Amino acid sequence: MFPGRPGRPMPPYPPMPPRRPPILGQQQPNRPNIMSFFQDNDGNMDLEKVTKTAQQINSLYGQVSPLISQFFKR
Repeated sequence: MFPGRPGRPMPPYPPMPPRRPPILGQQQPNRPNIMSFFQDNDGNMDLEKVTKTAQQINSLYGQVSPLISQFFKR
């Protein structure tokens, strides 16, 4: 069960299912580009959305940083 432990073989992995090529004429689902989250309805960059997101990331970092730093001080 554990690699490197003598006397216990690793369990076999299940086989991966085969990948099927897309059918011609069938469209792949559109995945949004990350930049599309920061655009307005006209496709222009919305600086208000960018600013709000940066503030949220900064706030989250301020809350999580002390917790993470405790693990690295040990």
